[in-house]
Amino acid sequence: MPDTSKMTRSIKWKDDSKKTELIFTLNRGDIGKCTTDSDPRHNAPYWERAEVRQEGNLEENKNFVIKFDINLSEGFSSERETFFQIHASNNMCSAAPVLMMKLNYGKLIIELLEGISDDNENGNHRNKYEGNLSIHDFKNYNSFEVLVNQKEKNITIFKDDVMLIENQQYQQKTCSKLYSKFGIYRPGNENTKRSIAIYKNISIRELSN
Repeated sequence: MPDTSKMTRSIKWKDDSKKTELIFTLNRGDIGKCTTDSDPRHNAPYWERAEVRQEGNLEENKNFVIKFDINLSEGFSSERETFFQIHASNNMCSAAPVLMMKLNYGKLIIELLEGISDDNENGNHRNKYEGNLSIHDFKNYNSFEVLVNQKEKNITIFKDDVMLIENQQYQQKTCSKLYSKFGIYRPGNENTKRSIAIYKNISIRELSN
């Protein structure tokens, strides 16, 4: 997280005694602390980030369901503001996320990684959601359920029990391992407004089949 001071830190519990709602706040110029966040890439001079990642990885060749409730209480009206990722990089392998859920100028986008080849080892993200959900649908808590089938390499996503995508295929580099990330990640110098995301009821559970 870019801001760690006690009073204004970028990631904090709404109530330290209860620890039930986790608040992420990102302002313009809040460059993340990942090693590449200060570098220009993907049409941005730097990248703003306030995120947490799960402990460990999603164990290979097993299927998981990831659940969380989220309230995008402020902002998320500018370019490529990601609020959930299933990432794939590790110390031994630089790889792109296999799933990115974001709002682009207030419209929901769900991207999956595909197109990995000898000529394109990192692949490309493709939008797999064609609905019309916008920031107005996120001002109260929304419940997401993300089913990750690592055996078949596909993902299904529900929002408030309504299916958004079903069994959509993804690719990943063979050296990579999957893990989930929660928070805000966006290109720098493009978003003039503060964005706030509040999470609760986060769970990661292995599926029996």
